[in-house]
Amino acid sequence: MSTSVKPTPGSVQRDSQVRFPRIPDPTPTGDDFPLHSASQENGRKDKVAELAYIMWQQRGCPEGAADEIWFEAERNVIRH
Repeated sequence: MSTSVKPTPGSVQRDSQVRFPRIPDPTPTGDDFPLHSASQENGRKDKVAELAYIMWQQRGCPEGAADEIWFEAERNVIRH
């Protein structure tokens, strides 16, 4: 059992066993940044929408095929 010294007002007591957690730097770096910015994402969605509309028109404006055509256009935009 160790003896402890009671601190007096104005004195500083240090304990070599006390460890404080490291506070992380709030500045994001490397992997903390998103791969795409919001403007890049909006630009990609615009390209998908344009391609999907063109594909839909080329196929004769079929009813009920919007999701299928959208996903196909999305795959094409992601690939290129």
